[in-house]
Amino acid sequence: RLRGFGIYSFKVEDVKTFMTEVFGTNAIYSVITKKNALNKAILNNYTPETYYKLNEVDKNTIAISLICLRFPFTFDFVFFLAKLFNVQDTVNKQYIKGKMASLYGSNSSLEHGIEAALATAINCGFIKREKPGLFSKVEPCQRTSFAKEAWIATFFELNGRKSLPINELMYEPVLMYLDNVDLDWENTQILETIEDYAKQTIINKLQ
Repeated sequence: RLRGFGIYSFKVEDVKTFMTEVFGTNAIYSVITKKNALNKAILNNYTPETYYKLNEVDKNTIAISLICLRFPFTFDFVFFLAKLFNVQDTVNKQYIKGKMASLYGSNSSLEHGIEAALATAINCGFIKREKPGLFSKVEPCQRTSFAKEAWIATFFELNGRKSLPINELMYEPVLMYLDNVDLDWENTQILETIEDYAKQTIINKLQ
């Protein structure tokens, strides 16, 4: 056990070894190692250096997508908030707790889950705290096509949709966190698109 008081700093020489030794099979560690379509696309498209150079909005969008894929409760939480923000500008914490308790049951684990999901949504720029116990949606910022695709792919993975016409995406509440759903559909990295019998472009599945 390591204990210390005051301010300290250290430099990690071997990041992979450090993460393995400190986190091991911990859930936090598995967020960045769990194999999924988004994880593979990140590895195929970015080096640590180029990923680091992404703007904060893109990095936060990709981060919350990875977190939701590993912890679906977080997705359920931001999905629930999105439906509320469709009809009202703010929502209070007690109301959130009451509604989530009706879905998951009221217990201490739910309390901790809500606190963690709130912190994630705030830190990743999806919502903001207006004052203690009161939250609102952050006005969407411009994102790159890949960052938007990451969140749309997360929606498909966790919402159980098998396919959806592109022109219906804008009506999905959880996608309102994005500035728009316009992607470079001919060069998607995670999602697959096809044309149906009516020549309508359909998002079919995760690649």
